[in-house]
Amino acid sequence: MDISTCSDNIIGIDRNECPCFADIPAEEVFNVTESVSGKYLSDIIDMSDIRDSDCTGGDNVWVLANRAIEQAKLDFCADLEGLVSSGGVTTREAWNGYIGKSKSTLTNLDLTDYNGFYIRPKVRGMRFVITDMEIWLNASEAVTVHVIRSDDRNPTSTVINAVANTWNETTLSTPIEITYKIDDPEDLEYYIVYETTSLTRNNNDCMCKPRAWGSWMEIGQAKMTDLADSETATKTPSFNANKKSTQMAGLRFKGASYCDLDLCLNLLDQGFYQTAAAAIQNRAVQLIATNPQLANKICPKSLLDGEGHQAIVNTTFHDYNEKIKFLATRFKSGGGCLVCNGSGGTIKSLL
Repeated sequence: MDISTCSDNIIGIDRNECPCFADIPAEEVFNVTESVSGKYLSDIIDMSDIRDSDCTGGDNVWVLANRAIEQAKLDFCADLEGLVSSGGVTTREAWNGYIGKSKSTLTNLDLTDYNGFYIRPKVRGMRFVITDMEIWLNASEAVTVHVIRSDDRNPTSTVINAVANTWNETTLSTPIEITYKIDDPEDLEYYIVYETTSLTRNNNDCMCKPRAWGSWMEIGQAKMTDLADSETATKTPSFNANKKSTQMAGLRFKGASYCDLDLCLNLLDQGFYQTAAAAIQNRAVQLIATNPQLANKICPKSLLDGEGHQAIVNTTFHDYNEKIKFLATRFKSGGGCLVCNGSGGTIKSLL
């Protein structure tokens, strides 16, 4: 679940609808009163004295207010990402390249029914995308590669092509995505294996040491007898205690790892959710109050005069910026995520 999904109905407009809501154009239909966070625009702007004449046609007051909320969501994501990116608050750098050596010694390996490698993510909020895979066999063959999550017994599959006695790269029609969200099991692992045939395969190593990708994930050899039972898989880390690299069963792959803001902005953490909701609420009110056309329709006249109106602008501007800054600092210098710093910490709301 990412920010675009979690922010649906994160705040509402008002706890009560007025009769004119029925006149909203079909393409603009939304829920005025629903608010998952329990926050509404009307908590800051008193909407009880809006005149019926203000609720007609395309200028329907509810439509205008809803558009302000939708824009506030976009601004929230952009502003938070901007602060995080400019602050240099994560210590892990994005990485891309090949994993698996391209040596060409053919051998009969000690293999089981399914062989390949496993990936154990280390950083919650990370995304590792495998775009290309290579395999070396001593004959040409279409090879079905299976991808299994340790918490899901339903593997997905993709096909790569082997060309006899050489590395042959296949660009995957659907990239393999390795993610580690805040609600994923702590011991989550991915297995990427293919069914063993009678063909001889390259005895290539994973790599002499993890290098840059090692801060993102652990990778090593995997052997499986049952795709539906990853708990019985045999695993050997790529860089073990004896500093020897493990075999990759004739596979190598190309991928990129990075911290995905959408995964970091998973709103399942209630402290984060409520703070995000308050930020979006403040931003939406700010957009309304600083736009004369919107303010004239949505804000009561009492707030359009002098100090009252300026007080709303100043307060929402200050509160929005403070909440954005607070959330941006949740990217721990060792954790790489907003709500998951590796120690199970929970963001406390500013509210």
